[in-house]
Amino acid sequence: IVRVNAAAGEVVLAGLDVVDGTPCLDLKPYLPTFEAIPSAVVPAWVQASYEEPLMTVAWSTEASAQLAMLLKGPAADDCDAGDSSYGSGGGEAVEARRVRLWPFASEQELRIALEGTLALDIRSPLQKERHPHPGSRADAGQLPREPFFVGDLWFHELHVIYALLPEPCAAGDSA
Repeated sequence: IVRVNAAAGEVVLAGLDVVDGTPCLDLKPYLPTFEAIPSAVVPAWVQASYEEPLMTVAWSTEASAQLAMLLKGPAADDCDAGDSSYGSGGGEAVEARRVRLWPFASEQELRIALEGTLALDIRSPLQKERHPHPGSRADAGQLPREPFFVGDLWFHELHVIYALLPEPCAAGDSA
């Protein structure tokens, strides 16, 4: 971040791999656990997410298959010029470009880092106020699995759409 002009609603960035003047639509907090500078200082609301209990991360069958395809699919150089997608098995097409693993050593390491990020509640204070976490509920197992928040984040080269669902209480917990 080069400078912030709050009056103009402007944040000037440098060092990004974009064309000059490209608008930045979203800024995400720096997560020291998964970034290059573990000693970086973060805002209090980001630090607080590390002090809260971690959320359970569960993959739908479709999402898990899509991630596997993005990690193992053909590299962009391996695809015919006219073939920009391949089937996902669910009738949808997925970009043919394979996600690079770097800086992760393996597919498993990338997945663990992604799950670790999703397990943190990194919603902004405003998002938490508008969509409060209902907490664990004894009756959550009988309730429809409706998300109380749907968000998206860019992780590595992946655009991740995620949903936060209420969780049932563990045996012996109180609601």
